[in-house]
Formats: sequence, structure tokens, C-alpha cells
Amino acid sequence: MANSTKTKADSSRIKRYAWILVVVWSIFIFTLLYWDIIRINDTIHEYAHIDANAAFNKDILYRQWSTMHGGVYVLVTNITQPNPYLSDIPERDVTTPSGRQLTLITPEYMTHQVFELERGVSR
Repeated sequence: MANSTKTKADSSRIKRYAWILVVVWSIFIFTLLYWDIIRINDTIHEYAHIDANAAFNKDILYRQWSTMHGGVYVLVTNITQPNPYLSDIPERDVTTPSGRQLTLITPEYMTHQVFELERGVSR
């Protein structure tokens, strides 16, 4: 009888240790999972920041290039009409030897058109 009581006590103690081990192991695994999720989230934000900076710097670079050249000439179309605010510039509008009509686009307006194009493409 004493042996049976000792076996039950040992069995109870083993179950208790097993449950403690399961709880500790579960806490350990969930802590690792939580830490990994936080790390992945930080990495995603870091890559998004890098991508946004690259896009911004590219836009600034194109605008600086256009500014260095005093703007660019583009074909006159329904979308791109001569800028009335540049009417005091003698060569705002030019005609190529083949008869194509070109108009001067300022760096600001070029940037505006690029952003409009991007907004239309992403829709």
C-alpha cells in the first residue's frame, strides 16, 4: 500500500514537472515568435524607408537635371499645351525643320506631369 501511495505521489510530481516544462517551453516559443515578428516588422519599415528615400532622391535628381538645362522641349499635345506663364520667353515655342511643334516645359511642370502620370498608372 505504501508503495502504491509513493507511485501515485511520484506520478503526480512527474505530471506537475511536465506541465511546468510545457508552460516554460510555450512561453519560450511565444517569446521567440513575438521577437521575430517585431524584427520582421522593423525590417519591413526599414526597407520601405530606403525605397521611399530612393524614389525621392531620383525625383530630385531629375528635377535638378531639368533645371541645369533650363527646362526641356516636348511635343505640343492635348495634354501638354504651351505654358501661358512663360509667354515672355522668346523661344517658349519652337518648330522643328520637319514641322513639329515643341514647347518649353519647366522643371516644376515636368515634375507635376510625372506625378500625375504616376497617379494615373497606379490607379
